[in-house]
Amino acid sequence: MPRLLIRRYRLPLRTALRTARGLMVEREGVLVRLEAGRGQVGYGEAAPLELFGGPDVREVEAKLRALGRRPDEATLDAAITEGGCVGFALASAWAALAATEDGGRRAGDGGQVAGDGGQKT
Repeated sequence: MPRLLIRRYRLPLRTALRTARGLMVEREGVLVRLEAGRGQVGYGEAAPLELFGGPDVREVEAKLRALGRRPDEATLDAAITEGGCVGFALASAWAALAATEDGGRRAGDGGQVAGDGGQKT
């Protein structure tokens, strides 16, 4: 079971971004870090755009915290399948983590190394 760490951020934009829906002066989101038992790490980011109908960053943070510090694979799969920025952040972190396990092997790839043209190693 991977360990899930999250960190919320808020960064000011160098220049305000004017859109048809309003003015953006900062960007908020949540960084996601999944850690495996042997030190492998995968990162993702949930950066909702509430201005464009996306969820509030507090809602995103709450959904991620509700998964717990050590979500099992079924819990992660369910959150990824749900989609949205939470699903994207977790899928990105999970894919990065899986790519580093076993020297570049990905979970469920039948022993193939990423980018090896499908040849067994």
